[in-house]
Order: sequence, then structure tokens, then C-alpha cells
Amino acid sequence: MKVHFRGFSEADQLTIRQAMPFTFSEGTNGIVAYNPDTAETLAVLVAQEWTYTGVTVHQVILNPMVVRHGWFQEIGDWLFHRGRRMVMLAPVPSTNERAIEINRKLGFKELVRIPDAYDRGVDFVVMELRPDHVNPRYWNPELNRQKEAA
Repeated sequence: MKVHFRGFSEADQLTIRQAMPFTFSEGTNGIVAYNPDTAETLAVLVAQEWTYTGVTVHQVILNPMVVRHGWFQEIGDWLFHRGRRMVMLAPVPSTNERAIEINRKLGFKELVRIPDAYDRGVDFVVMELRPDHVNPRYWNPELNRQKEAA
């Protein structure tokens, strides 16, 4: 499987909306992993609520194989290196245990849990990731330097 990356476009909004309730705001952008041979969308990362040092992110992984093809490396490069952000925030409903576990493996830490903030009986878990907390298996800043030097 080939995996390429491109910027998020308006056409990608439907992919996100089909996977989760989501409201787009001004300044929303992101990246998309896709198969260039089939034009199939493999994963989408949406970034919004940009501040001087941080950004809130939401992602949908449609094909888990994208992880083996550098999806998380691309996210780290885009937000931490090129975007020069110091923190990624990921709001996750407490019922989405798979997303919480994946985030923990990446290096996200639970920042706050707000009871019943997503729905009755469903907490809103806000997780944060900083460059120095990223699991090096998924993002290696040294690869950025190697790409730039080439």
C-alpha cells in the first residue's frame, strides 16, 4: 500500500463528520493520508483552535495500516516542527477507550477529566502531548533534520 500526505480540504469535512460529531470553525485545517493509486482516504487529522503555542486536534483513522506508513511521524512534523506548536490537545469522550489508549501510547497525558461534559455519564477527557513526551517509536525529530539536509 502506498501512502501519501496532503493538506486538508473542504471535501474532507464529510469524512470527519461521518466518523464523529464535529463543528468546523474558522482556521480549521489539517492533513490527510491517502493512497495515490486509489485516491482512498486512509486517515484525517483536523487541527483547530490554534493559539500561539498549541492546537486542538481530532483524527479519524480509516485504515490502521497508515500507522506503519508514518502517519504519526507526519503529524509530529506538521504540528511540532513546521507548525512550531509546543502542545497538542486532544478532547476525547471517555467512552472512546480505543482513542484514549492510542493517545497514551503516543505519549499523550490526561490533563483533565470533566464529568458529564460530553453526555450524561460520559466524561470529556482532555489529553495533551508535548514534543518531549512523544513516544520516539512514533515521532523522531531527527528525521526532520535528515529530510531538510537531503
